[in-house]
Amino acid sequence: MLNKNYNAILFGLGSIGAGSGIYNKKWNNHLDSLKRASWIENIYIFDPFVDVKGFINKNIFDFLNLNIPNDKPVLFIDAGPASGRVHRVSRIYDLCNPDLCLIEKPTNSAELHNKNELFGKNIRINYFRRALETTNWLKSILKEEKIENIDVKISNGFFNAGTHLFDLLDFLGFEITDSDISVSNNKNFIRVNYLENAKKDVFEVIFKSKKTKIKYLNFGSLIKINNEVFENNDIHHRLQNIYQSQENFNKLTNIETDIKTYTLCAHLKELWEKR
Repeated sequence: MLNKNYNAILFGLGSIGAGSGIYNKKWNNHLDSLKRASWIENIYIFDPFVDVKGFINKNIFDFLNLNIPNDKPVLFIDAGPASGRVHRVSRIYDLCNPDLCLIEKPTNSAELHNKNELFGKNIRINYFRRALETTNWLKSILKEEKIENIDVKISNGFFNAGTHLFDLLDFLGFEITDSDISVSNNKNFIRVNYLENAKKDVFEVIFKSKKTKIKYLNFGSLIKINNEVFENNDIHHRLQNIYQSQENFNKLTNIETDIKTYTLCAHLKELWEKR
């Protein structure tokens, strides 16, 4: 666990910020996860479009009406809309220079790239699969395999599912370049099938070596290795995993890696449109 208790600043009390829709389950939104994280002492919340009064309790405070004590390190979470995200992150660093920062996707990576003062900051992007037990187990397995090619099925947007795909591959130890990616050529290392008309979200990755086929299924909650199955439903508590420990938090993506994933996604989209 973290050596010190942190104060947290949460911007954005919408779906993933405070829970609505698929994020209304406990642990599956930032506020519930922060409330249950043993290393978070106080939470300061703000959202210009939400009345925060209904969220205030003994350790949750209105950020705009209180000064944050400077005796503890600060974690800032931006769970607001993508528009204005980079500006908000820059302003919060000017205001209180947080020790840790977590931002949601999409990150406007091109704009981040131009904000040189943000580089070197301890900023992480919420690619949650890095904190899943299944993904970390898969990473240990792949160290023993010589993967020859990877087959992928995804839906729900190139810059949504695609960034998750390339971030996952980066975490698993694959150094992917444009030349590795194909939407039709079986000779390329990665073959992507984008399901434009899928009626539900699809995220499946199959790793193949000479003797082994490893399937990463159900968005990362299920792994099949030949006939062996490893399953864990912690994907439904994805934010719980992130806030569970500093080790998990530090596994999340940094700015440089996020920019790389967006560049790869742009190339994938171009290939798909030209196919």
